[in-house]
Amino acid sequence: MHLFRIFPLAGLSAFVLAALGACVQDPVIMAPLLATAGTVDGPVTVAFIADQGSGAGARGVLKLIKAEGADLVLHQGDFDYRDNPSDWDALITEVLGPAFPYFASVGNHDKKRYFGPGGYQAMLLRRLKRVKGARCIGDLGVLSACTYRNLYFVLSAIGTIPNKPDDPRHIANIQEMLAHSRAPWKICSWHKNQGSMQVGNKKDEVGWAAYVPVSLLT
Repeated sequence: MHLFRIFPLAGLSAFVLAALGACVQDPVIMAPLLATAGTVDGPVTVAFIADQGSGAGARGVLKLIKAEGADLVLHQGDFDYRDNPSDWDALITEVLGPAFPYFASVGNHDKKRYFGPGGYQAMLLRRLKRVKGARCIGDLGVLSACTYRNLYFVLSAIGTIPNKPDDPRHIANIQEMLAHSRAPWKICSWHKNQGSMQVGNKKDEVGWAAYVPVSLLT
């Protein structure tokens, strides 16, 4: 889990990288554990998590999020590894509450139960309706963007649905979503990444076009 605290500091603009990568065609700086950026809505603490799992470990992470006073969670996919959306959502509700701002992008281990009645997306949509001040557009967690507390974040399934890098539909959607917002903070959130962004042995699964302007790749 990574916690970023965003303070109302005039004149400073930062973009969170974490494991998420940067927003397409936006200026980027590396963000430390606690990052500050200009907002008009007071300090905001964001918890970034992924590959959550279930059981005592998952519960412990949610308790830590609560103890640290996080204002919202951005979950980068792979929820409980059990294909059990109702139990997954029930644990979040038990620890953080039924209206806690919890936003997510679909991971490869979530695809089987993400869509349809009772799926993960349905749980996230139901929670979204209870979050005061939150607004999302698009196919939530797949081709979507949300606004909350002067934060603007793209929730994408690039590299996951479909399971291939440099998907033109996703790249175009990310660019379009970002162009529509003038928020002081823009965050891009998705599950997969690139080989050089990790210490593991996975290959490039997103494609660099999602991270940098296309003009720099040619």
